[in-house]
Amino acid sequence: MPDEVDRHVVAAAIVAQAEGIVTFNLKDFPEDVLATWNLRAIHPDSFITDLTELDIPVVHDAVRRQRASSCRKPFHACVP
Repeated sequence: MPDEVDRHVVAAAIVAQAEGIVTFNLKDFPEDVLATWNLRAIHPDSFITDLTELDIPVVHDAVRRQRASSCRKPFHACVP
């Protein structure tokens, strides 16, 4: 890995048998290095876009549930 502090992220993905790592930091997860472990780095925007193309009602429901759960936490301002 170009940045050794990211090695634990790759190790966790390998142990979890993940297909990818969702990160804004694509430059520190080169395709050729990740391919060694059949992994790929995915930008969060691309990840969400891919999910919505698969099943947008499920994604909307998950977002609604996440927002509702954060609005119930103490000291958290929930904006409608």
